Amino acid sequence: MKRTSIVAALMLMASVLVGVAGMQRAWAGSSTSTNVFIDPGSSYYGRTVSLSGNVSNTSCIVNCQHPQGHIDYYRATSAADFESTKVFLVSSGSLRFESTTLAFADPVNFCCLPVGTWLIKGFYVPSTTSWDPSSDEASELHTVSPRPTTMDLAQSSTSSSLGQSVTFTATVTPFEDSGSVGPLDASAARPTGTVTFSEDPDASTHIEYGTINLTQSTGQASVTTSSLSVGTHTIKARYNPDSNYQGSHESVSHTVNKSPTTSTLSASANSITYGDSVTFTDTVAPSAATGTVSFDDQFGLIATGSVPGSSPNQTSRSLTSLSAGTHSVSATYGGDSTYAVSTSNTVSVSVAPANTTTALSASPDSTVFGQQVTFTATVSGPGTPGGLVQFKDGGNNLSGLATVSGGQAVLNISTLTVGTHTITAEYQGDGNHNGSTSDEIQYVVSKADTATVVTSSAPTSQVGQPVTFTGTVSVVPPGGGTPTGSVQFKSGGHDLGAPKPLSGNTATLTLSTLGGGAQTISAVYSGDDEHNGSTGTVTHAVTCDNLVSASVNTVYVSGTTCLSNANVRGKIVVPAGATLSIVNSTVSGGVSTARGAGPITICGSHVVGRVRLTGAAGFLLVGDTDEGCAANRIDGSVTLASNTGGFEVGFNRISNGLTVKGNIGAGPEPASPEIEANTIIGVLACSGDSPVVSDNNRPNSVSSKRAGECAPPSF
Repeated sequence: MKRTSIVAALMLMASVLVGVAGMQRAWAGSSTSTNVFIDPGSSYYGRTVSLSGNVSNTSCIVNCQHPQGHIDYYRATSAADFESTKVFLVSSGSLRFESTTLAFADPVNFCCLPVGTWLIKGFYVPSTTSWDPSSDEASELHTVSPRPTTMDLAQSSTSSSLGQSVTFTATVTPFEDSGSVGPLDASAARPTGTVTFSEDPDASTHIEYGTINLTQSTGQASVTTSSLSVGTHTIKARYNPDSNYQGSHESVSHTVNKSPTTSTLSASANSITYGDSVTFTDTVAPSAATGTVSFDDQFGLIATGSVPGSSPNQTSRSLTSLSAGTHSVSATYGGDSTYAVSTSNTVSVSVAPANTTTALSASPDSTVFGQQVTFTATVSGPGTPGGLVQFKDGGNNLSGLATVSGGQAVLNISTLTVGTHTITAEYQGDGNHNGSTSDEIQYVVSKADTATVVTSSAPTSQVGQPVTFTGTVSVVPPGGGTPTGSVQFKSGGHDLGAPKPLSGNTATLTLSTLGGGAQTISAVYSGDDEHNGSTGTVTHAVTCDNLVSASVNTVYVSGTTCLSNANVRGKIVVPAGATLSIVNSTVSGGVSTARGAGPITICGSHVVGRVRLTGAAGFLLVGDTDEGCAANRIDGSVTLASNTGGFEVGFNRISNGLTVKGNIGAGPEPASPEIEANTIIGVLACSGDSPVVSDNNRPNSVSSKRAGECAPPSF
């Protein structure tokens, strides 16, 4: 445009200088100059370019006219090869007036320049002979680049089973925008070329699935394959372009699943009893499938098996371990490298509890009280019965429930009472087994034997000295328990007082009335409901200064004098300070004391004559079975007067009355002097005693009157 302005100015100046003559010269084949313009300066294939230009009258100075005609546009590879490579593109419209020497060719659109670098040249074609033709080249070469493309890669499904055909379709579309690439002209050729489909194209292990010609009308190329292996594949399509277009590519992910399978489960029975066999059979199709099958119920895995991989492709498992109840069983095929997992239909099998039998045994066959017996209940049935057993004695439970272990329940018990027991075992059943009851066992428990041992507080004693005897009762093994009841202490077959109750397992007796000499003391345990009686003995020596055990006419009492199984034909007088013991003897002549005499004991003896005990300082004992002193027969009167050591008179037969007066003291054991359970022929008179005499709630039998402290009829 600048060049055109300069030319116009020069022509204006020439017209002023030359005048009319110069203007007349312009109508005789005026020379021209042509300029060509292209927009844009470069482009992509398929884009419309705009060609324009102008033509100027280069020989006119004054009274000039603008050129008329049009411009023809050509392309060529270069100026040097223009004539041999030129290709006509398009003609402009008629030039339009711009000034007296300049005419413009309005822009004209053209498509499509081939890809490459082109020299664009315009040729002015005058409409009359008044102007000379001229030509010009565009200021720069025009480069046409291949048009970018985009690709869309579609697949017939995003996943498939192994061996199933899948089709991948690539659609190639020319790229268009409103910027540098621009829209694609409708007259432009659509893309051609090929599309290569491959997997992992950039890896050394890539796989190609085919190179397919692109269909120009649709811009599509497709490949179908059934050779994809199991797994996830990245499939890439690469457009191999023609000369007008650039390549493009796209990828999709496709998952190939294992081939589907079916599992069909059947059972040999739908209802069984616990312990019975049931066979489950799973058929896997297709028959080429291999691997394993797991059989499950609602509680978990119950069996597994291998799939053979050949027709009929069945896996069977026989079970005897299904628990009682309803089982919903299904089979799951685990798949292999080719075939997919499948789960069968559900089969329902009902399992009823099994019947049982219970056998009862006892060891040993019989026992004594306190001895342990073991009762064993053996439960028989399918499998291994568990649960609990109740052992019973008649209708009563023996202890708590016993647990069944290894098919047996055991009860160890040592508390069965003496007698015959009807023992049964009742199995309670468990989830898989019904309960059952054993036959009865008649079990006999006898009394336990005992052993009694007697000991004394000292091996020897003196007459009148207290001695404690202890009877200890123990149970002879295998018996048990704690003996109860009492022990009767005896001397020479005579009871030493009343039976003594056991405390723990011992009974004791304290005596100060034993006669002189060796005494055989026995302890007789009478037994109880659970224990047999037993007897034990001990020998105790009572020392005396003088021991008389024969028939004599006279006894001189001095120190400690003892009569044991003696026969004295005469009166016995006990001097002051002396002690006399008469046991199991006969005295014909009576017994008397001097003031200050020591203890006097008369037990189990027969005295013919008067017994007059007065002024004695020691304890006086004339019969008293409570004290181990046997009753006496006294054929004469009995008088106790002014004694100071206390006294007891009991269980005797007195033939001529009993007089008690002025005595002081109660003796070593009772709280008061006692006169009890005597049979008195004659008078019973009591007076002036301190403490007051007592009958210990054992009234005396009196044939005549009662007087003084002994006056009450009940005394």
